[in-house]
Formats: sequence, C-alpha cells, structure tokens
Amino acid sequence: MKPPRPLRLAVLVALAVAHGACARKGAPKAEAVEALLLGARDTVTISAGTIDPGVRVTGTLVPAIQVEIKSRLSGRVESVDPSAALGVHVEKDQVLVRLDVTTYQAQLAAAGAHLAAAERDLAAQQMLFAAGAVAEKEVVNARASLEAARADLATARVNLAAAVVTSPLTGTLTKKKVEPGESVTAGQVLFTVSDLSSLELVAQVRPSLLPRVHEGQRVSIVLELQGRLKAVGTVFQIERVASADTRLIGVRIRIPNRDGALVGGLFAQGLIESGESRALPLAPLMSVRKEPSGTVVFVVDGGKLRRQPVTTGQEDTSAGVVEILSGLSSGAVILAAPNEQARDGAPVTAAPAAKAPAAKAPATGGA
Repeated sequence: MKPPRPLRLAVLVALAVAHGACARKGAPKAEAVEALLLGARDTVTISAGTIDPGVRVTGTLVPAIQVEIKSRLSGRVESVDPSAALGVHVEKDQVLVRLDVTTYQAQLAAAGAHLAAAERDLAAQQMLFAAGAVAEKEVVNARASLEAARADLATARVNLAAAVVTSPLTGTLTKKKVEPGESVTAGQVLFTVSDLSSLELVAQVRPSLLPRVHEGQRVSIVLELQGRLKAVGTVFQIERVASADTRLIGVRIRIPNRDGALVGGLFAQGLIESGESRALPLAPLMSVRKEPSGTVVFVVDGGKLRRQPVTTGQEDTSAGVVEILSGLSSGAVILAAPNEQARDGAPVTAAPAAKAPAAKAPATGGA
C-alpha cells in the first residue's frame, strides 16, 4: 500500500434554502462548516488477516552469570597476577590479588598473645576460687575474656586469609579495576568475572503479547553486528511485574555459548516461536495513535470522525500492520494516518477507502 497522504482541509459552504425566485434582502447568510476532505489513500477499510506465529524481541546480550570480586579488607595492593588481564580465562580459586599483610600479621600475633594471657588468667582465677580467695564472679569474667580472645584470634586469621583475593568461579575477566601499589578499601570492586558459556538476551514484551510467551519456548537469535550470526535460545524467565518506566514485561532468554562465538554486550534480535496463528482485524501501524489515556484509531462513521479506543496485539513492521485485539471489527473505515486535524466528532467527506495490507512476517514484542 502506498504511504497515506496528509489529510486535506476543505471548506464546504452550506446552501441557503430558497424561499422564492430571488433571495430576500437582509436574509441571514449560511455559515461555512469546515470538514476534512479525505482522498482514497487517506482511509483504510479494516479486514481480517493473520500474522505469522512468533513474537519478535530485541535486547542486549549479557552473561548469564557474572560476579564482582571485591576486596574484603582495606590496604595496599602488593601484587596482581600478571596474567589477570581483560578477556583472560581464570579458574575457580585462582589467586588474582595479594594485599600487604604486614598489619594483619601483627594483628594475628597480638591476638595470639592475648589468647595465651587469657588462658593463663582463667587458670589462675580457677585456682584462687577453689582456695576460696576470690568470688565465682572472677572466674566467670575470666572465662568471658577467654572467649573474646578466641574470637579476636579467629577474626585475625580470617583477615589474613582475606588479604589473598581469589576468583569465586571459572570464567572470563570482563572488568579490571586494580593495579599493584594502589590502596583499596573494604568493599571496593577489583574485578568482574563472567561465565560466558551461557548468555542471556534481556528483552521486553507488551502485556497484550504475554499470553503467547511461556518459559521453555524456543527463540531464534540473530546478531546483526556479528555478520547476522545466528543462535538458538530458550525463554528462561518471565517477570511478573511490569517496568514502571515502560509498562512492558521483562523476558530473559538463555542462550548456550560454549564455543564462545557470541559476544556479550551486543544488541541482538530474537523471535519467540509461539506456534500460534489466528485471524484478527489488522490495521496500519500509522493509523494507531498512542495517547496518555490509551491507544486509539479514528473511525469514519456517518460523515464524522469517531475516536475509538483499541487494544493492539502483535506488530508486523515489514508489512506495516498491527493486530487489533478489541475495539475494532472488520469492515470499519478508519483514517490511515491521523494528524493533528483529526479529532472526535470532526465532519468529513470521504472518497472510497483502500484495503489494509496483508501480513507475512512475525510481530515485534516491544512498544
């Protein structure tokens, strides 16, 4: 179908009713009424059609598993594994960073000495209590001091061990934020390690398409930026709360990547293969207007425009049509591309309408 023309504005002058061969002097003149003059391409007659099964989605590929490696201590970086560069494969428990342990070795030695002193003090207090020289409270206090010393020693050992930073999983270093000699603080991110053997396509679909999307469905993936590289994934997770910003539903698609051919961070397209097909009214994408109160079309009815709320379904961007799930039936005549002149109740004079094009390709899941 050719692109619809902009609506043309014509002035139709109403004729005065004749009361004789000549108009009476002083008779009121007829008022001009503005109407939208519609050409053949300005309107479309809605007809039923089918959009091939499947919901198209777009999104970014991200690692299915990625972990930020943080320093658990504050201190100076003594060394960084020379092989720990971006894109390098690392093994679980591989040492990546060593912090200066001088302070933590001193804390461990002090905690050990404190524990030894607490043990001696408890033994002495027990002997004195047995001899009746001190009250039982002194023994209780000495025992509490011993327990505290043991806890301090355990903490010192943990801190000393934490000075050695290791990878929590086997994967690829995708971020590096540390160099030898730098000072780091507890909680600071040093590396990000990602398991690239499995990626996820993070996408969104409209709520009206959600009944056609299910966990476990096959998804065909295409990466345009990698020479139209193709892959196959599976719907892994469907969020049950719409985004507050877009009002769309998040869908996560898991894609095996054992050979490492797919590159994380790239934009990808997917087709969720629903296997369903049904005949529904189809309207041109340009005929649908999205307003704050909802989605509407303008129906040509009885020489006037009628603003009609509709619920849309899948889109076929290649054919330029969208499914109408409710609000519009086959045979209705609507504006093909409403502009700012289109308003509810506006008078129109219309030429015969064209027919909406048939659909061939799967629909898009986004808004």
